[in-house]
Amino acid sequence: MLLAPPPDVKESQRPYHISVSMNCFTPSSYITIVRKSSWDGELVGDFEIGAANARNPGTLCLRGNEYPISELLESQLNVFRTTWLWKVKSFGPEKTMSLFWDDYQGGGVLTCYSSQDRNSANMLAKFTPRSHLRRQGQPIEPPKVLVTPVGHDLFDDILMSALVIERIRTAPS
Repeated sequence: MLLAPPPDVKESQRPYHISVSMNCFTPSSYITIVRKSSWDGELVGDFEIGAANARNPGTLCLRGNEYPISELLESQLNVFRTTWLWKVKSFGPEKTMSLFWDDYQGGGVLTCYSSQDRNSANMLAKFTPRSHLRRQGQPIEPPKVLVTPVGHDLFDDILMSALVIERIRTAPS
């Protein structure tokens, strides 16, 4: 998959190249690799997640360090919303940062905020999955990631956390 800005955006991030492959030693586990600029460009990170009841927990490698996904991501299921807390591991021990995701809008839309106070001033990003089936003669509606200017410095974490959450959220139970 290629994550690129719309053609009319002149100043933007380099495109991200996202590939998924099966772990040949654990066929129920899949590895997602994210690179910048090209298929063999700069490595952003990778993660591996298997079946929900797998013996090995999922792991994520970002900025050269690997972590169990359970160390980075906490989820809380409520009646009308699920929330996720993504702990950013790039600022060193003296400065911590978290991303707060929720699916309150419904329709599979995930929204990312910089604090638990989820309002438009704190919004960093929004992921909107494809919502319509493909039809002959109609344009394909690709999934969309909208990142606000405030979220640009956290783009790698926003992208990786959105991919992990969506993989967990849409995995068969």
